[in-house]
Amino acid sequence: MTDTQKSALQQLIEQWQLAAPVLQQVRDEDIRHADTKEAMRIFTGSANWAAKHRPPAAASGLVEQQRWFMRLKTTSTLAAMKNKISATLIHDSAAIQTAPN
Repeated sequence: MTDTQKSALQQLIEQWQLAAPVLQQVRDEDIRHADTKEAMRIFTGSANWAAKHRPPAAASGLVEQQRWFMRLKTTSTLAAMKNKISATLIHDSAAIQTAPN
């Protein structure tokens, strides 16, 4: 990273450090003044409208979700196996190198 990039990054960090408390105050104020009851009325109304006027989906998406979970599981399992094999090879390699002749 060049000195110019480091300087720009440092300025960005300083700007966010200054902005963070102000943004937190705005967020806190928004939360304090939020009308939760009105927001829920609006949301419920739009959700009810969608339920009445939207045609039912052909599928719930659960089958597709399960496919994704299986892919992730397979990928995770393969990664774990690869890591275990690598660790074993490193361990065996070190043992071979330190074994007496």
